[in-house]
Amino acid sequence: AGDWSLAMLGATDAAGPLSAGPLTGAPPPHPPAPEPPHRRFADTLGLFHGPSQQGLLLGAVGDDDGPQADVAFRARVAPPTPPPGPPLDGEPPASAPETLDAPEAPTTAADAPDAAALAALDVISEMTDVVVEPGQWRRSEQVLLTGGAWDDATRRLVAWIAATHGARTHRRPVFGWCSWYHKTTQVTAGDVLAFARAARDDRAHLPVDVIQLDDGYQVAMGDWSCNAKFPAGLAPLVREIEQAGAEGGIWLAPLLVDPALSLPCEHPEWFQRNAAGQHKRDLDPTHPGAREHLREIIAAKRADGFGYFKFDFVHVARDARFHDASRTRLQAERDFWALAREAAGEGAYVLACTHHLCRAATGHVDAVRVGTDSMAVWWDTHRICISDCIRAAGSLADVNGRLYACDPDVTYLRPRALTEAELQTWHSLVGVLGGTAMISDPVYLDAQTLGTVTLRLEGPNLYLHASVHDGDLLQDRRQPWDGSCVELFAHPGTGGARATPGQGARATEPPPSPSPTGQLWLAPPAGDAAAVLLRATPGGIVEVPDVPLHCTRTVGGYELHASVPLSLLGVAPDAFDLLAEVRLCAAPEPRHGRFTATRFASNLPHRTIERYGRISREDGASGPVGVGSFRERVRRFEILHPPTPLGARSWHAGTDPMHGQFGALVRRPWGDFAVVLLWNPSDRPARVRLDPRGLEPLGPRAHAWSFWDGRYLGLAPLADVEVELGPHAPALLRLTAAPAGQHPPVLVGSDLHITLGAAEIADLAADAGGVRIRLSDAGARAGTIVLASRTPLTVRAAENVTVDSLTGEGGVWTLRLSGRRGPGQSIDLLA
Repeated sequence: AGDWSLAMLGATDAAGPLSAGPLTGAPPPHPPAPEPPHRRFADTLGLFHGPSQQGLLLGAVGDDDGPQADVAFRARVAPPTPPPGPPLDGEPPASAPETLDAPEAPTTAADAPDAAALAALDVISEMTDVVVEPGQWRRSEQVLLTGGAWDDATRRLVAWIAATHGARTHRRPVFGWCSWYHKTTQVTAGDVLAFARAARDDRAHLPVDVIQLDDGYQVAMGDWSCNAKFPAGLAPLVREIEQAGAEGGIWLAPLLVDPALSLPCEHPEWFQRNAAGQHKRDLDPTHPGAREHLREIIAAKRADGFGYFKFDFVHVARDARFHDASRTRLQAERDFWALAREAAGEGAYVLACTHHLCRAATGHVDAVRVGTDSMAVWWDTHRICISDCIRAAGSLADVNGRLYACDPDVTYLRPRALTEAELQTWHSLVGVLGGTAMISDPVYLDAQTLGTVTLRLEGPNLYLHASVHDGDLLQDRRQPWDGSCVELFAHPGTGGARATPGQGARATEPPPSPSPTGQLWLAPPAGDAAAVLLRATPGGIVEVPDVPLHCTRTVGGYELHASVPLSLLGVAPDAFDLLAEVRLCAAPEPRHGRFTATRFASNLPHRTIERYGRISREDGASGPVGVGSFRERVRRFEILHPPTPLGARSWHAGTDPMHGQFGALVRRPWGDFAVVLLWNPSDRPARVRLDPRGLEPLGPRAHAWSFWDGRYLGLAPLADVEVELGPHAPALLRLTAAPAGQHPPVLVGSDLHITLGAAEIADLAADAGGVRIRLSDAGARAGTIVLASRTPLTVRAAENVTVDSLTGEGGVWTLRLSGRRGPGQSIDLLA
């Protein structure tokens, strides 16, 4: 079903039978409304905003039950010509059209069933009510139809967009920190300064390109001066950031204006309006006065020293009318991005936070946000979650490095509301994609104790006492946990460690099943509201009013007492013991539900703090709960530096919206290998098998090495590679070509960088006498390199890196390295 695809773009001209010349004589009749579709074109690049706003459709033709293989489509297309520039790793050069025209208008495509055709399309160029004066004419948006294998059609389509819109790809993706997911609008100057100083003092582990201040510094939307949390202004902040070797970044929503400000009354003509003449909240990028105002906003931030601009909420409404009535909606939006580039300067790094493939910004920006906000929750009804970010980033992988750098949004050092497996999957995709790599974690915070929890069995009830405070060591202050909770999971007691009174015992193994028997959320009051106890049910979250629950507010926190019937937890009252897990959370409903917006309300720097304890009739469990230092996980950030575009792709993008196999074939003079992310989108454990198509250059067999657990999986035919994965869990594999017969040592694995040798290995020379490895300065300062060698290996020399150990077993040799420093790192091994 993925062998044939159709790509359509209303942006280019195929200089041939598909082209239309200037209109002559009477205009054509308005196209009729399409009939109800019986076939559909699976929209896989239409992300978040849909194809009607992108002018883009790409998919396998099928019916409502899914793509079909028995599809025929006949169209004549002009012969392509290759675009300038070298191809990316592991792929043939894409093709480009002979005749190229500038973007003109949004374009929609609708199914138009025809009894005589297997598939048909109505393609409409949306001129958005532009004014055409007598004697003038406007051409429609030109359309490209191309058929073929999915990868070929995608690359051809992207090449045409690049040629017609003027792709901007000379700047590499950035690596850095953003304030949003830690403090959101509550960010202070101190938060940004703390990260900048941590990066300055430990440049080896935090080599960030940009430190970006997000929403929360401004007086209001439309008034971009500083509020009281930034009393010294922004210029001193930028100077501190520069001392860390990074560039200052700023968030702006320049078109959006708060109606409470005076600007809408003083200059109503500066704003977009609808057909009835009513003004909107967004500035009109075609009005000279509004354009000058926008230019001044951006120039002021440039004068403060910012060199990285994140532009958000650039709304040009579908029904908008503009001061320049000759401009289509697409042209008006491109007018803004051209102005933004001019005002920010050619040397500035510009990110368009548009959440989809953005034709309007292409050619003017260095990076585009390709999905929703990466809120650290796997799934939620509003789709602002990690699983939807995976869908979006995988769908647009072919755009990365060809139109601009793709921005998948931040990843995390700790799971928060994700499982460890879910975080590894997201982190893997962000790294292998090779777009921007950003975090928001407060790595400058040391470990904190946030309270104590006591659990014991009392008759048919489980008694819980929690003493909780909200910590922020940076500000040395305590604030109440408005909108937080204690989360309680209970499991029948099987295995694990027995708790001793007075000790915070932790089970020696995780709970026996991924789904706890009972789940309750004990929520302290927000303000003066009564404390509530919530229970998870198949239908959602319900209140349980009959459970005794008492909450006493204290300075900077609360004391919570609850006596929960074991029957509510699904545990028999006569049970000998149970395994309980307690989490302190910064949201009333930790995973899903109606309180999602409060996830960001607390100053708690990390969302969940776990404590396991085995509770029996003889004793209880009591101990502190807290959060460890974020520095413990900073290596997870190091392995993303620098972002390394591989030309990664989704193996089954036409038929698999979750991109269960994602990666790239990497060609190097010293040997070919593949970086492949296999992951399990299911909520249940599953076996996932590698699809070897496209990996033929590796030969019939390959060495397989697994990144996250550091395991050598063996030498096997590619068609036999299969992994057992838990729910949403990944296997990030390096598959290395294995020459037949006797061969010198072969590099088969590396955990120094998440691309498994594509970034950190600068050169490698191997023969029967040994191997010399030259490292770049990419990746973590410590880690392992793994080689396969039939003969024993010994270390002869190492330069600018310390070899802590070299161990071998079964023909697989593991180098453990540390102290990597600067350029010129090399290791010589004798065989």
